[in-house]
Amino acid sequence: MGRSKGNRPNKSGRNDGPRDPFTRLPHAVQASGAYAALTPNARALLMEILSMHNGENNGSLWLSVIDAAHRMGIASKDSARAAFAELIDVGFLRMTKEAHWSIKASETSRARCWRITFLHAPGTGLTDEWRKFEPTAKAARTRMERGLRVRNAYYKAKAQEKLPVLDSGTIKAAAQRIEALAVPDSGPAKPQNDEKQPKFVRPDSGPYIAMTMGMGRGTLCWREGGRLSALPDILIPQRAISATTDRMAA
Repeated sequence: MGRSKGNRPNKSGRNDGPRDPFTRLPHAVQASGAYAALTPNARALLMEILSMHNGENNGSLWLSVIDAAHRMGIASKDSARAAFAELIDVGFLRMTKEAHWSIKASETSRARCWRITFLHAPGTGLTDEWRKFEPTAKAARTRMERGLRVRNAYYKAKAQEKLPVLDSGTIKAAAQRIEALAVPDSGPAKPQNDEKQPKFVRPDSGPYIAMTMGMGRGTLCWREGGRLSALPDILIPQRAISATTDRMAA
């Protein structure tokens, strides 16, 4: 499928078509000790200042402490001021103009003006002070050491292809090394599981019919096939039971 007319590059190789702006944070900056030493507030402030950069206005990025706090989503001006101090200390940010306020001519009032050191700026270019950063505060050093240790372990595991999900160009090459099955192949149930038979409540037998006999005090008997039997606990003479049994059988 060919490119649409609006997405075709011009003679210089650039794309003149409409595109969404984006905020660029180089990986070299993210992998640095200076970035690892930053607090979450300082990282958020760095992204807000980067979002103001349009490719030509580095060195003319106006942002006050109050506006920075609102953009970062925090309520404390002191926290925003501390974030500015962190970015200056690690070498990511430099102030180009101090703030000035005019009550009579408010249109000339300006907040502080900033320059991002790892991006090109008119007249100065790249200064990259962050590359020479050495932490002096104990908390910053601890954050930097922990961040670099975890990041280096990730890069090492990635280089040795020991990550949980392999970063490869094709799925087929990685799939050849996967030998685990979702359901293991196993034989039938163990034979010894069937060695013990279940216990029945009563044995399987023919029907039993209970009846009373009109002999003396009454005799409780039952018939099993062609044989008539009397309960053994009925206290009657044995000969009477035998006579009754023979008569009923005949």
